Amino acid sequence: QLEMLRTHCRATNNTITASSMADALSLSSGGVATSQYSKFAQRIADALHYTPSQRPDGKIRWWCALAYGTDGSDEARNGNCEWVMRPELVAALQSMKWA
Repeated sequence: QLEMLRTHCRATNNTITASSMADALSLSSGGVATSQYSKFAQRIADALHYTPSQRPDGKIRWWCALAYGTDGSDEARNGNCEWVMRPELVAALQSMKWA
């Protein structure tokens, strides 16, 4: 999970797609990257008592606890939506020298 954060933080402009993250971490697909990133984000959100936005179908967009989508939508669309790491998280990871 730390490698996912490092990979995302070190990406150009702290921006990455799920497919690119999967490639960088040797995961089988963008879907797997999205799933793992979302599960990790949910753990962080739960610890912070934070609930990210919901999709129209009511499912919570857990990955939004760590990032936002560049096109204004919060959908991961087949691993091609660009995730931009939240600036507060970038600053925290850099200050701790984790990224």
